[in-house]
Amino acid sequence: MYQISMPLTMENILKRVSEWDIFVNYCPELTEPDTPFRSVFREDLNPSCRVSLLYGRMIYKDFGEIKSFNCFGYVSRRFNLSFVDALQKINRDFNLGLEDSGKEDIVYTNVTIGSMPKLQERSQTIIKVKTRSWSDIDQVYWYDNFHISKDVVYKSYTFPISHFWINNHRTDNQDLLFTIETAEPAYGYYFGRHEGIDLWYIYRPTKNKYRGRWKSNVRLKVIDGWRTLPESGNIVFIQKSRKDRLLMNVLGYNCVNGINESSLILREDVDRLKNMFDNVVIYYDNDEPGIERAQTFSEQFSIPYIHNPINEPKDVTDFQMTYKDTSKTTKLVNSLVNKVI
Repeated sequence: MYQISMPLTMENILKRVSEWDIFVNYCPELTEPDTPFRSVFREDLNPSCRVSLLYGRMIYKDFGEIKSFNCFGYVSRRFNLSFVDALQKINRDFNLGLEDSGKEDIVYTNVTIGSMPKLQERSQTIIKVKTRSWSDIDQVYWYDNFHISKDVVYKSYTFPISHFWINNHRTDNQDLLFTIETAEPAYGYYFGRHEGIDLWYIYRPTKNKYRGRWKSNVRLKVIDGWRTLPESGNIVFIQKSRKDRLLMNVLGYNCVNGINESSLILREDVDRLKNMFDNVVIYYDNDEPGIERAQTFSEQFSIPYIHNPINEPKDVTDFQMTYKDTSKTTKLVNSLVNKVI
């Protein structure tokens, strides 16, 4: 089809085929954008998945698992392929003519390219918060558990909250009000403004992870913590959450983070980090989703990843909370890093 063989990259694939066509061909359950359908990855009695246009990208969101994928991550997950093998499968299935690794043990499929549906960006959710004063509850949660001080919390634009409101642009234009019990730790992570809208990530750590622990209007591709970094250095970590990053900062490490474990990492951000630091290391959870996501980004950007030993707490903050020993946590991080750089 093409006279010149181009490198096999996401960018070159998307020059030849749309994200929508990739989703439609590998996700037969999908019929229309932004329409719920059942997950193929688990028993799903009520349709809880959808593919929507978010910030210019087609994103698969599974609300039952709190997961999200771009089209390449979806193919990787659906067929249990590495990131590179997922690109290769798309390349061959669509006959794109990009560079071929010659690997033969991947199952290939005949696919078709259809017409693009009319897509509309989902409207921006508006979140407002009411902050409250620091209390003993916050001291216990942040410092007693994770050795993260009040000063560090506030400097990261993280605030204790008593209420928050969500306006989903419903027809009655009424806000949804959430009142938080006095004894419940709850926080608003502020991410600045985008197109005149305040960006908040609401974190309620004692809530069930599937029922209200998080609310957010922050883009999945946002990387947090840039302003804490020096101009250059030896090593920087990419963590999955602000809480993990704050502990890493307290321990003396340079670190940035996504908004949660479903965050997207962009090549431009990794390239920026590579220009500033000698080593860029992904540090995600030691559970299956965390390792799977870290491996995907590691292959995609050619950077190493680490995770806690399988028999230990899943992430750096859980490790600190379990052992209450910053020197032990530092020793853990150093031992993990020494294995990959």
